[in-house]
Amino acid sequence: MKNFHRIGFFAFLLSASLLIPQSWASSNSGESYEKLLKKVATPEGLLWNSIKSPEKSLLDQVLTENAQHALDSFKTPEDQLAFWINAYNACVMKFIVDRLPIEDVMAIEGFRDRLTCLVAGEERTLIDMESNIIRPLFKNPKVLFALWWGTKGSPRLKTTPYKGEQLKKDLEQQAQKFVESQKSIQVKEVTITPSKDFPGKIPQDENLKKPGIQVKETTLSPLYDWYRNDFGGEKSVLDFIRNHLPEIMARHLPSKFSDAKFSAFDWELDQAKK
Repeated sequence: MKNFHRIGFFAFLLSASLLIPQSWASSNSGESYEKLLKKVATPEGLLWNSIKSPEKSLLDQVLTENAQHALDSFKTPEDQLAFWINAYNACVMKFIVDRLPIEDVMAIEGFRDRLTCLVAGEERTLIDMESNIIRPLFKNPKVLFALWWGTKGSPRLKTTPYKGEQLKKDLEQQAQKFVESQKSIQVKEVTITPSKDFPGKIPQDENLKKPGIQVKETTLSPLYDWYRNDFGGEKSVLDFIRNHLPEIMARHLPSKFSDAKFSAFDWELDQAKK
């Protein structure tokens, strides 16, 4: 009798698996997404003008696969996180492609908080995926450098899909690329003058040198300010940046987070020149 029940149970599992679409039954291979990225993604940005009917069809196929994907099909947490990052980035591409030509992503009303994308059987906004799933469940600040907003101010879209088996390495590389980029940190020389910068008595601070000479001024991406808690607090943000910068650049970081200056976020479309 026990053997009969055991055989019946496995027969049930087999029949059930045959009824589930392949994209639900196994981890998403990302083949459609990989083909799409080969056509439109470059290290210098996206080739938006190259997105025609074949590329749109590929994108729709990617979104369909993501919509049908079963969340209980992942073998590892890394597989699951890779899926969510890829799905998020594909949704961003869809929201923008449907509204081309545009120059500024902020021109898309409800871009991050109202437009929805069907992922794993539910309609989700970008904020929902980012703030209710990706960031709180996986608690890895490096994921911030994998999430793409289609803008010049955000981390650039990776030219191949994220995959669980190499996710740790890819996230580290994405973090390194962003932190070292000009969108992350800018150091420029400014001239200190008594009349403009220090009206009246000039502070006796050796770090300010003498008035009338050039000093270094450092500006950071606002992403570090917006997501400071993901890094573990203000001090941890600066430590993270410092650990990913060459020493010659790291020395220009402020010693305190409260002394940091942040640039305005660049919402202009991140477009590669073909």
